[in-house]
Amino acid sequence: MSDGDEIPSTHHVVRYCSSTRLREDGTPAATAFLPDTSEDYLSVFWLEFSGLEDREARVADIRSRMTKSGIGLKAKGKLAQLLVGKTKKEVAATFGRDLSILSKPFVDEAFVDDAHAGIFGISSQDLSIATFIASDLVEALHPARAPATSSR
Repeated sequence: MSDGDEIPSTHHVVRYCSSTRLREDGTPAATAFLPDTSEDYLSVFWLEFSGLEDREARVADIRSRMTKSGIGLKAKGKLAQLLVGKTKKEVAATFGRDLSILSKPFVDEAFVDDAHAGIFGISSQDLSIATFIASDLVEALHPARAPATSSR
């Protein structure tokens, strides 16, 4: 898959929500789904990119990719999971807005990550769409950091 290719509608994307972008109940606030004013898309990662079968292994892979791309995952943060097809369909039906969820490889001098993607068609001013995504379309929340495992 290359830059600009559509993420399949049956796949998921994941957005990092820092603790400052979570409500008191730990669910994402609308601000978690607003792109930075300097961006023309909302930065996400493609959950199924790795091809791993196990859900927890896919989430672990995304955590690793986020960290390598410079995202500082904090203990109180969450990873919000969205189903691509449902997100596009529901936003179009509710707001008449067509979103595109496209491959957008992260590239810097030392690292390229093809699992990086973007949600296009939402701006930093689209609070009503961001609120709808946060309230109605998040399918799962994962801890931003892997849960500690006990060893015996």
